[in-house]
Amino acid sequence: MNHRLSITWSKSHRERFEKVLSTALENGQLKITDNGNFSFADEFYEVAEAKFLLEKMPGDMFEEKVSAWVKKAQRFD
Repeated sequence: MNHRLSITWSKSHRERFEKVLSTALENGQLKITDNGNFSFADEFYEVAEAKFLLEKMPGDMFEEKVSAWVKKAQRFD
């Protein structure tokens, strides 16, 4: 039986996540290609807020949330 980890995603968590990604994008720590692929510079993983997020959510969840954020951001470009 496969059980998924349930994590509460509050408004404050979402806002914090969006701020971290926006800041990373502005600082060149997050690169996004035209087709929606993304990568982080090594410096991103040293930012306190990024470390906090990475410690609080599983890696696959982080990747899924970043992917959704990138898609959303590209719609508004």
